[in-house]
Amino acid sequence: MISSEEVNELTQQYEEKLEAIEQELAKIRKQQTTVEADSKQKRTQTAYTLAAKLEQTEKQTRKYIDQQLALANWKVDTETIRYAKGARPKHGENKAIAEWPLKGRYADYALFIGMKLIGIIEAKKESKDVYSTVSQAKDYAKLVVQKGEEEIFEPWGDCFVPFLFATNGRPYHKQLVLVKREWQLV
Repeated sequence: MISSEEVNELTQQYEEKLEAIEQELAKIRKQQTTVEADSKQKRTQTAYTLAAKLEQTEKQTRKYIDQQLALANWKVDTETIRYAKGARPKHGENKAIAEWPLKGRYADYALFIGMKLIGIIEAKKESKDVYSTVSQAKDYAKLVVQKGEEEIFEPWGDCFVPFLFATNGRPYHKQLVLVKREWQLV
């Protein structure tokens, strides 16, 4: 049988070991959560540098958008079919004209079926969430002004364009739309 003196001694040894372990654990936790400012800055800069190498710019993304519009039978080339380079709508052509002027702004793409302006596309770089940028296209649809012989629709509310799009060039996934709709309802 163990005497109460031995129990007290074992308890004290146990508590001393437990305290040492807790101190070591606290030290390890502090090392893991405390990062020197220089080290943190270097890691952040490295992360941004690597991400920039992977991320497509808006200009690069427009090449994907051009391809997708061309597959849908639109005459498109962001580099050459631009308003500033003289591109204008033409009877009998479905044309996506880049950098179409608005009141104080430019639409990334203006979609024309013949002479009718039927849509505005807001292009974003690949990493951007397009769901939140449709409102920018809507703002642009309010800034449409007559530039020449093109036909502008009567306004729907305060928008002069019937179709508004936002894209980052990534493929469309219907399940993402369903998830976002459910998320909005919450």
